[in-house]
Amino acid sequence: MPVRQRLWQELDMLCRLGLGLAPIAPDVCALLRALVGADAAALFWMDGNGQPAGFHHEDSPTSVRNLFLNEPHLFTGAGETNIPTLAQPNGPRTGRLLAPGAQYFRSNSYNLLVRANGHHHTLDLRVEALGRTRAVVGLFRPPGPVSATRRPPC
Repeated sequence: MPVRQRLWQELDMLCRLGLGLAPIAPDVCALLRALVGADAAALFWMDGNGQPAGFHHEDSPTSVRNLFLNEPHLFTGAGETNIPTLAQPNGPRTGRLLAPGAQYFRSNSYNLLVRANGHHHTLDLRVEALGRTRAVVGLFRPPGPVSATRRPPC
């Protein structure tokens, strides 16, 4: 069986376990990262009201995680592109952060979270089920040019 097909099957099996995202988040991130060829992945899951309920980021320093958890007001002001924004059902389900406006690069969300993790380029994915957003995925690349010829390792 080709590697890529096996990875998709693993992801499908994980998501069908019925455990919720918290216990499987590290495995889901690793599989998505391998499928897309990203350097790191993050998974944010939502509660029944569509608000962030938890997250897993593969390589976030403790200081960045603490800032995100303990100072949420820094990431909710005008001009902030944050998880609740990306989780909204309007707009595209993927790629809002592939070519963001200049405001994004001046935001706390970018400077205190994304850039602080050593990332620059982000592919965002809104995961929906039964008519509501269940999760938001971020797949990251460091600063530098993104090559259209770069392929995942599988």
